[in-house]
Amino acid sequence: MRNETQIAQAEINKLIEKLNSKEVPPTDALIAKIYDFIADDLKSAEAISAINNWVDSPGSGGDADQLVAVIDGLLGISLTA
Repeated sequence: MRNETQIAQAEINKLIEKLNSKEVPPTDALIAKIYDFIADDLKSAEAISAINNWVDSPGSGGDADQLVAVIDGLLGISLTA
């Protein structure tokens, strides 16, 4: 059975794969949701849930660099080495 750390790392790995793929879904709505959740009593768990849902969504045309900056800046999750 995986512990919380292993689950979180698996989610981060899946996000990094999506961000590095050729098909990055639109990011504007997700970024707006992240800002809204953080502004609403620092609901970081909800923001992370929205990110995980986005990872499983289809589409293209998203701005991976902007999303990485928002995730790092607002959630403190560094996705770069």
